[in-house]
Amino acid sequence: MKLKYFDAHCHITHIGQTILGIGAITNAATFSDWPDIISVSKQGADIYGALGVHPWYLADCPTDWDRILEKHLIENPSLMVGEIGLDKHTPDPESQIYYFKRQFDIASNLQRGVIIHCVGMWGYLLDFLAKYSGKMPPFIMFHRYSGAVANIPRLADKYNAYFSYCNPDDRRILSTPLNRILSESDASDLTCIPTIADKIALVLDTETTTFINNAQRMLKK
Repeated sequence: MKLKYFDAHCHITHIGQTILGIGAITNAATFSDWPDIISVSKQGADIYGALGVHPWYLADCPTDWDRILEKHLIENPSLMVGEIGLDKHTPDPESQIYYFKRQFDIASNLQRGVIIHCVGMWGYLLDFLAKYSGKMPPFIMFHRYSGAVANIPRLADKYNAYFSYCNPDDRRILSTPLNRILSESDASDLTCIPTIADKIALVLDTETTTFINNAQRMLKK
């Protein structure tokens, strides 16, 4: 079936929450989400999965979480790494940085795309990317991008970055190259993505197929 919309960042964990005509990347936030994300990604033809640990939920991980992550990714070659990241409003920045680096390294080593959450720690993140010595992941997707407008071209060109938005009033939308922009709900169901995508498309004077084409290019589908 031809896609009508694409939700580049959501958190659906059950196939019953999918809707015909909508594709999506569904992200884990906690370690306990991983089995459901794997299951959903196997059952929905246009639903893609990403495994990771959000900086809000690091305490929920077992000690061997990274070995388990690598195992799941190797066994499921279509899975990405996400949602991972850094958040200044969350305690224990040292743990955040450790988990972020470890997950980014795994994505790099296995050549999986990365979905990143970053709030208020852009200086560290940009420095990390600039100094990273490994091979970069095939793409980086910045979910609800909140960084400086001036950094968008460099991130896109140097790291094959894409930028997803859920607020059509975000001024960054107009400064993001049209071929790098994605629509997202950041929700646990897909019912709101048509409204979000339609509003962002209106702001950009484009069609929602733009976001579908960008997502498929990013995913190499």
